[in-house]
Amino acid sequence: MLTSNMSNTAPIRQHNDTVPCDEGFIYDSSSDEERHECNDAASLSSLLTPSEPSKSLEHAAIVYDRYSDDAGDVLEIRQYFHMPRPRAAKEVVIRVEASTVSFTDTLIRRNNWYKSVSLPITPGFDVVGTIVSVGEKVRQRKLFQVGDHVAALIKRGGNACYANVHYDKLVKVPGGVDAAEAACVTHIYTSAYQALRCARNSLTLAGAKVLVTGGNGPIGEAIVELSKKAGAEAVYATAHERYHPHLKSLGAICLPFECTEWLPKVKGQMDVVIDSICQDDYISPQAALNNDGRLVCTGMTAIVSGDAPASSSFLGTSATAMWTSLKSSYLMKQTCSYDVWSSFKAKPDDFKRDLEYLLQLLRKHEIQPNVQERIGLEEVANAHYRLERGQEKGCIVCTPWKKILR
Repeated sequence: MLTSNMSNTAPIRQHNDTVPCDEGFIYDSSSDEERHECNDAASLSSLLTPSEPSKSLEHAAIVYDRYSDDAGDVLEIRQYFHMPRPRAAKEVVIRVEASTVSFTDTLIRRNNWYKSVSLPITPGFDVVGTIVSVGEKVRQRKLFQVGDHVAALIKRGGNACYANVHYDKLVKVPGGVDAAEAACVTHIYTSAYQALRCARNSLTLAGAKVLVTGGNGPIGEAIVELSKKAGAEAVYATAHERYHPHLKSLGAICLPFECTEWLPKVKGQMDVVIDSICQDDYISPQAALNNDGRLVCTGMTAIVSGDAPASSSFLGTSATAMWTSLKSSYLMKQTCSYDVWSSFKAKPDDFKRDLEYLLQLLRKHEIQPNVQERIGLEEVANAHYRLERGQEKGCIVCTPWKKILR
């Protein structure tokens, strides 16, 4: 195994290690309980048998072993002379073509996500690629085959050359679809689509007025696009002024970023408000609703980033975020919370059906993800840095085979 420390400014340093590629956590996207699902010792031992060592590098992944506010301090590139194989009978191995680098990845790395993720971790909340090997049960049941082009929401494991994924997370990607755009749809567009579904039982927005805070982010842009497609009368987006020209090109009505500035312009008028920022404890987004409107809380970046007054309360950031989430879920009128991973875990079939629908829209060019940048593994730490400072618009996609294996 070769390990490279990643830094925002320093060049990558490499050193040689003799550890073989049998550390499944590095590329294993399964949950802890999924890793122990196969109890048949004979079949499991055959699945765990590594392929013959190669004299050239076969696999690489981003890994970190501890939480940190500094991406460059903990993210490493680990390289291997073996390809991974299925570690359970219901797993497949995917040769990764694309996975997003998202703000959620930075929250998990800083241990600020709503649910703790066990270390070590390979970031990458989604994955798109081609199946290169399948577990015994997948093969017997003919659920998926080698060569299938697939996408999955996996929480961790995407920023790697290969990923082990449980078959029940997979959705087939239509032919002719760009892998980077499909990765954006898997996490970003499905989040936007389902958040709108939370506001309305169906995606019928004809004549509706929609407000999205932080409209310049990837999910915000997707909400603008999907709302317009669903017939919304007007879609308002809050953002810093430098993002207004782009948002206007998407058909949004631009508002200032600060809630004290945008609320007077829309107070009591909105049918749907989707807020991922929580600048003032969701007070302004709720005040923007009309009598029949609905607020969907999809995040609290101001709290977890330390930019909101609530984040400096005596409770601390994590406790404040937890209390805010509980309040939006159960105590606020005309309000609900949405989280993509919770949605997937609660109703995986619904999630996969929505993803399949959106991938078909992508195939027909009816939606257009904004892939801002395609980066290699060695650029992931810098992407984390820029995401945390709000320097990006659109989706950053990791294409792991870009440079690292030479």
